[in-house]
Amino acid sequence: MTNQETAGGLGFVILEDHKLVSELLERRVTSIFSGAFFPYCGASVSEAIEVIKTQEIAAVILDLDLGDGGYPLETIQTLVALQLPILVVSAAASPRIVQQALALGVSGYVSKQCPVEEFDAALMACMNGEPYVSRDLAGHLANSDAGFVSLSPQEVRTLVLYASGLKIEAVARQMGISRGTASEYIKRARQKYAQAGTNLPSKVDLYVKVKEEGLI
Repeated sequence: MTNQETAGGLGFVILEDHKLVSELLERRVTSIFSGAFFPYCGASVSEAIEVIKTQEIAAVILDLDLGDGGYPLETIQTLVALQLPILVVSAAASPRIVQQALALGVSGYVSKQCPVEEFDAALMACMNGEPYVSRDLAGHLANSDAGFVSLSPQEVRTLVLYASGLKIEAVARQMGISRGTASEYIKRARQKYAQAGTNLPSKVDLYVKVKEEGLI
């Protein structure tokens, strides 16, 4: 146990691949919670999880683009399973990404363009078990809620890979699943969009949709 833990400080994990941003986040958190300590700051999800499993962590601050080739929604799904407050601080601000992240269970989502005071408010809300979305993102969400289609992370990833030009066999290999499972994910995604009033019969239609929603 560290001296900081003994003194009653709160532990935070910061998943961010830019060291300067990570250091700024550390300073901001410390300005809110005196004695806060950071047992992990970096871009490795697996290393962060090992720390979370061995130490008492108050919250995770997560950038969705860690530069590791990982898929953001799958990262969220993995971290949410650890049952910790998760505050996303990201430049990825399309309504689709924000909605999917919230649907998967993140506690809050703020853009990297938000004022520092909003970050403070978001972190406090997450620590108190209250959802929070920064004002700049909330406005976009209000205008897009009607057309929101809830897809699983696997459905989204399959859709993005397939719509980007890969054949279904290549999609299956990249995801480590069978061709039939990959096809089923695409089928389900198309059905969900159709139920919401948007038919996407061709690969071009799928590409236009995922592009429109900021997934590629």
